[in-house]
Formats: sequence, C-alpha cells, structure tokens
Amino acid sequence: NRLFTPPFVSFADPQGALDQLERIMAIEVPKVIQTSTGPSMHTSPFRPDNDRFWEICSEAGIGLSTHLASVTRYGAQGLEWSEEEVILGDMNAFQWVFYYGDRPAMETVGAAILQGWFARFPKMKLMLAEQGTVWLPYLLRKMNHAFMMGRKASWGSLEMRPSEYFREHCFVAPFPEENLDRVIAAVGVEPIVFGSDFPHGEGLPDPSVYVSQLGSLSEADARSVMRGNMARFLDLDD
Repeated sequence: NRLFTPPFVSFADPQGALDQLERIMAIEVPKVIQTSTGPSMHTSPFRPDNDRFWEICSEAGIGLSTHLASVTRYGAQGLEWSEEEVILGDMNAFQWVFYYGDRPAMETVGAAILQGWFARFPKMKLMLAEQGTVWLPYLLRKMNHAFMMGRKASWGSLEMRPSEYFREHCFVAPFPEENLDRVIAAVGVEPIVFGSDFPHGEGLPDPSVYVSQLGSLSEADARSVMRGNMARFLDLDD
C-alpha cells in the first residue's frame, strides 16, 4: 500500500541540487532521480556547474529519468507565433505538435550528448518516459551530421558518434501505436524499454498485449524490451 517514485530534483541552483541530493541519500541511495524534460529554469542540468552533483550520482550508481511536465517553458514558445502561453491541457494542435513531446525530448537528449555530459560521466544513464520515439531517428541523423561536420561539444569532447552515445547511455519507452521496427532500425534493441503506465500513453489495459508488437524480434530481443533493458538501466539482475 505504498507508492514508490523517484525523487525529483531541479538543477536551476547547483548548490540547492546538491543539498537536496544529500538529504535524499541520507534516507536511501535511490536507483534513479527524476527531473522534467527540458531545461531547469532556463539552465541546462548538464552544464559544468552541476558536475559535482553528477560525480556523486555516477559514483553511487544513480541514473536519471525525465518525464514530461504540464507546465514548462515550452508553453511560452507559442508567443513567438502569436499564440497564447498555455499548459498541456489547453494546447491547440500547433502548440501540441511543436512544444509538447518531441521537442523537449530532442533537446534533452541533444543536451546530454552534445553538451558532453555522457563524455564527462561515462557511467551515467538517461531514461526518457512518456516521450515516445517518433522523434528519435531524425534526431540521431541530425546529431551525427553535426559530429561528422566537426561541430564540437559545448563542454568536453565527443569521442564517438552521438548515436553511439545514445545507444550506450539512453533508454526510451515507445507508445504502443508507434512503429517499433523503424526505431530499432535506427538505434537497435538496447535502448528500448516496455512502458506499462496505463491509462497514460505508454500503457495498455493488459500490459502483456504489447508482446504482439514485438513479432519481428527474436525471443531474446523481445525479452530485452519487456524486461532486460530496464533491468540493465536499474542495475538489477534480469
């Protein structure tokens, strides 16, 4: 009769984040901490000011999970296109397409990779929940293009293609209606995890029905999607 949820941390104030992490770890060292997809109050969670926070997480084996929020800076982006600032439930079609799921996911993954976070902290892992995957093949192509053109990381250096960083460090939960084969063709099976959050977008009334989406996969790969990849993210035995 208890609900277990990852502790939520904002990275707007580096010392405040450190103080919160100390309080969290005094209770228990979590497997995961959570923050909103997108920047923290107009700042990047992955900027060097927060490196001490990530050093502690890396040493303790704490991963990062992000989740969409109804109230973020993205709700104000429509002002540039003569649209009112609104929260998720009030977004019209234009606002929902451009300022809700895909763009926050792309910017967060892009920042983690292209701002050098994974390069500086090779043990860190990033899980994106409630973001789907339709944006992913395009983003990887675009980031690889920037890398092959010689574009540099914001901080630190990139030692391999951005798509390789994604494959080694990131995890995503497709929505049930998405074309999983298309995503796997772009990133492989390793980053794909099964989401069972019903009635939210990832879940189905009967979670086991999702196995029917995996008909093109081997039994071993299907097990990885349904269980093994998440166990790896959480450092649990499969």
